[in-house]
Amino acid sequence: MKVTSGIRRGALLYAPEDLSVRPTTDKVKQAVFNMIQFDVAKDSVLDLFAGSGALGIEALSRGAKHCTFVDIRPDIVKKNIEKVRFGEICKIIPADYQAFLMQCNQQFDLVFLDPPYQKGMLEIALSLLVERKLLSPDCLLIWECDASEQIAVPEQIKIIKERTFGRICVRIGALL
Repeated sequence: MKVTSGIRRGALLYAPEDLSVRPTTDKVKQAVFNMIQFDVAKDSVLDLFAGSGALGIEALSRGAKHCTFVDIRPDIVKKNIEKVRFGEICKIIPADYQAFLMQCNQQFDLVFLDPPYQKGMLEIALSLLVERKLLSPDCLLIWECDASEQIAVPEQIKIIKERTFGRICVRIGALL
């Protein structure tokens, strides 16, 4: 895995050794950022289910001002943030996604969600982001799920783009 563009382009990132963790491939990450290339330089980014932190790091490399990384096991995120020297513009929160969303009182302009597939976590996270008003009015949400997975999207979110890469489906949504 590497940073594909921006000020840290080419930086190699650490990947989790745990095979139950599924990092976003460089191919999918590149496609995602091509779809949102003019909307990346946001003030406040949330990388929920951060894993390696590759999505949030890519956003920072491309001009985002600050990123909050949330993961129950943030060891790899910490190593990657140190490696790319983004510590001053990041916050790493070692927490369960639900606990974080329930206590959070900040709005985000760009949100990445890449939870474990087929576990219902994505629907819960989307609902909490809307219910708790954690999305700025012009927020973009980017989520990844299994292409066969039926996701109940809150009615306040409209899907504006969707691409499938084999078994991976990437959707981009915005508030109505």
